[in-house]
Amino acid sequence: MTEFKETMYVHSFQVKQGYVVFNTLYGYLDLLSNDLYNKFKKGKYQEIDKNSLDILLDHRFIINNKLNEESLFNSYISLYEHNRNKEKNIYILFSYECNFNCTYCFEHDMKGKETSNNNLNKIFRYVEKQLENNKVRLVLYGGEPLLLQNYNKIEKVLSFAQKNNIKVKIITNGYLLDVFSKLLLKYKRNIDYLLITLDGDKDQHDLTRKKKNKEGTYKKIVENILMADKLKIKTKIRVNVGMENQKYIIAEGGLIEENGKVYQMLPWEKIILKTSSFMRGDYFKTCFCLVKLKEGHYLEKPNEEYATIAATRYGQDFINKKLTITGILNDLILTKKQSKDFIFSGFLLDDKTGMYVPDTLITGKAENIKVGKDNEKL
Repeated sequence: MTEFKETMYVHSFQVKQGYVVFNTLYGYLDLLSNDLYNKFKKGKYQEIDKNSLDILLDHRFIINNKLNEESLFNSYISLYEHNRNKEKNIYILFSYECNFNCTYCFEHDMKGKETSNNNLNKIFRYVEKQLENNKVRLVLYGGEPLLLQNYNKIEKVLSFAQKNNIKVKIITNGYLLDVFSKLLLKYKRNIDYLLITLDGDKDQHDLTRKKKNKEGTYKKIVENILMADKLKIKTKIRVNVGMENQKYIIAEGGLIEENGKVYQMLPWEKIILKTSSFMRGDYFKTCFCLVKLKEGHYLEKPNEEYATIAATRYGQDFINKKLTITGILNDLILTKKQSKDFIFSGFLLDDKTGMYVPDTLITGKAENIKVGKDNEKL
């Protein structure tokens, strides 16, 4: 397997069970046995079993020899700088205090002073200076920002945002959302969205996201999300996926037949966990399907090999539903039957990086999209 090499962005350290390897460029973290780690480091890829090799390739610990990672890294930095210059996110941390005791929290031992009103005024002056040349968004996080002790400061931030026409994103566990409902409603136009975590269904969520007295939090969070929806406050839901809950959230790849056609779906983790585009929200979810295009089929350019098809659906039952491949494909099919818009994206192979990158972007109804050299309808 001389066409492959080890990524230059791997960091590893030994533990009792073997070696923890971290891909600092792509963000993957894996635990390898001593035997697997030794074969990996010595480049004996032909001796690695297929499942392990697939993971190492999929998580970019082993890459194509032709891939210039330095160029790829520089392109990521350029993209980051470009996006950062378009809008500045300014984070306001009131304190590290929190009313939860989540099992995976990395802030348990972090202590510090609360942000004083005097320092808050200094932050406002800094933001005003940034507004002279930049678009600014404020982000409230913690700890947990929506605590009673922060009420007056949050009102001060939202009032400042209203006066300066600034959007505010609030990263919250959602537990005390009802207490802050009147305040959030008052400044609703300046709230970009609330970002709340649900780690699966009630049983799974309550295993990881508990109060300090070990009580579960799922029921009240869901009630508060529904309340926010009634108030028309935009809310996004994120899921922390780990060894404990991945089998309840991520379905395996498979096949589904519809109208005599067979659709193949790649495993969810190969699509969803490699993008930041997937969002399962309070009443909506965006469904992605990755397809390999048949020969002669393409959206715009003949050398497109892959395409993604995305559709957004709305409904009150999404919070409690487990994600499945069949369900997602049915969502896409339902979007087609309802004659609603899809987002199509074609992918080209980038010769410089050896990676497939999005190239074509088309929005519209499936029956109006034409593909391939014969310009046939999709």
